[in-house]
Amino acid sequence: MMYYLITEGLGFHLFTDFSSQAQIQRRQTQRADYEAFLKAFEKLPDQLTEFALETWHSLVDFATVYSENDIRFTFKNGQEGRA
Repeated sequence: MMYYLITEGLGFHLFTDFSSQAQIQRRQTQRADYEAFLKAFEKLPDQLTEFALETWHSLVDFATVYSENDIRFTFKNGQEGRA
């Protein structure tokens, strides 16, 4: 029997079926994305003096337009900001 161990924070989950493989791969991808976000964030200066498209792309995952007056940006770390 094959076991899959997924860590989450300080806890962990143990799975014994192959259907959990997709969940494992999703979490591994999320972790890699988060680590890439942290590396990009650590390279940023304490204050930004000008807009840089590369910086914006390294931090923002997607934008959601709910209405003309409600636009939200979701950052790669999962936080959401409202414009």
